[in-house]
Amino acid sequence: NPFMVGLFLAVIQVRLAHIWMTRQMRAQVRRHVTELVQVEGSLHPDSGEALVVRVTSDGGLTRTLHLVAAGGGEKKPPFAEVASQATTFVFFDRGLGKSDVPEALLAVLASERVIQKEELSVTPFEEESQLEADKMVQRLSALTRQHLQGLKGKDEGAPAAS
Repeated sequence: NPFMVGLFLAVIQVRLAHIWMTRQMRAQVRRHVTELVQVEGSLHPDSGEALVVRVTSDGGLTRTLHLVAAGGGEKKPPFAEVASQATTFVFFDRGLGKSDVPEALLAVLASERVIQKEELSVTPFEEESQLEADKMVQRLSALTRQHLQGLKGKDEGAPAAS
């Protein structure tokens, strides 16, 4: 019966579209930063110690970033470039948010340090496995300057507007 075949294909198409849209929604939610906290280290650029910051996002995502001074011939981009150009993965909504110490926030977001190590903690959404949640979150420490050039101009709008 051709009608049943058409109905079966329509059901599969709707299910695939639902899966795709759900993944996009989860990615949008997880890129919205709600809190940035300096855990340890110094903001002073001449400090030899690592600056450790914890970035908490909606959707149960927490990133702990260890930022160190860039070495000679460093291939990783500075955190300032990651924060401004990788808005597809992490978005600091300056219009919506506020800071108790705005100078410190600006200093971290303008930091020329690179991400040495990144620790992720992802709480899966309902009907999402831990494995799928871990796989869907992009590691900022894996981004290169070439990745950032490819992302330029994409997803510059706030997650709330997307």
